[in-house]
This record gives sequence, structure tokens and C-alpha cells, in this order.
Amino acid sequence: QKGKEYISAVSSYNSAILYNYKDIDVYKQRAVSKGFLDDFSGAIDDYNTIIKKKPNDYEAYYLRAIAKNYMRDYNGAIYDLNKSISINDTFASAYNYRAVVYANVEDYASALLDFYKTLSIEPNHPFTHNNIGLALVHSGQSIKAEKYFTRAIELDPKHADAYYNRAKLRFYSGDISKSKNIWL
Repeated sequence: QKGKEYISAVSSYNSAILYNYKDIDVYKQRAVSKGFLDDFSGAIDDYNTIIKKKPNDYEAYYLRAIAKNYMRDYNGAIYDLNKSISINDTFASAYNYRAVVYANVEDYASALLDFYKTLSIEPNHPFTHNNIGLALVHSGQSIKAEKYFTRAIELDPKHADAYYNRAKLRFYSGDISKSKNIWL
């Protein structure tokens, strides 16, 4: 059902572009819709158009990086995120997503630096707290990870991933009673 909605949206955006090709927001919305259809190459084409028309659009670089990450073009994603940050160094989402890309290539030290930078800009971002916990686990610092999973849950009591990650951490650390209790 959702796929049909995005296909319809792309078709409508195509018409809008046909009649008002200078409107960058139409390209951006079409690119996002293409992303939901897993047409990341098409989304990148639209982001390229936006960047050509507006070279300092930090959000376009950020969004293009997401598409590149899904295509496993990690170097391209890092390049775009660096560009986004160079244009707007307080754009927390770019630091957060660059950290995700670093984690995808198992560079957890760099990921942690960017996750911490994200928190310096947006301290109450639950997904960042959860992601720090994951990066800490993967970098062999499991003892520190639990407080980040717990903080993610405090910030968003419905954050299922944080509950799961904390339970898994407790289970594998041998604290089965605590891992079991959070589900009761």
C-alpha cells in the first residue's frame, strides 16, 4: 500500500517539476519519495540537481549521504556529510549520521566522536544515546554502554531498540535477572 503512495507521489512531483522546475523543494520531496521506494540512485540524481542549483544546501548533502550509505558508498556518504558539516557545523543530524556511517565501516572510535558531538548540540536525542551504547559495545566498552541505553529509554520510554540492546547487554554480561525484569 505504501509503495503505491510513494509511486503516486513521485508521479505528482514529476508533474510539478514539469511546470515549476526551479522549485528545489519539489526535487527534495521527490528524492525522499524515491528513497522510500529504494530508488537511491534516482534520489541521488535529484539531490545532485538541488546541489547544482543551490551549492550551500547542507540538508541536500546530508540527504544524499543517506542515499549513498544505503548504496554502501560509504566514502561518498562521508564526503557529503563532511560537506554538510562544513556548511553548517551545528547541524546535529549530519554528525549523528556520519557516526552511523563510521559504525557501518566498523570505525567505532570515529563514530563515538561524532555521536558525542551530536549530544553536545542535541543532548536529549534518544537515538544518539542508543547508538553510543551500541558503538561502546562494539568497541569493547560494554560497561559504559548500559547508561546510554538507559538514558535513551528515559528520553523515549517507547524506544524498543534501547530496551532490546540493554536487555541483550545484561544477558550477555551474566545479569540475567535484570535483563528479564525489564520485560515484565
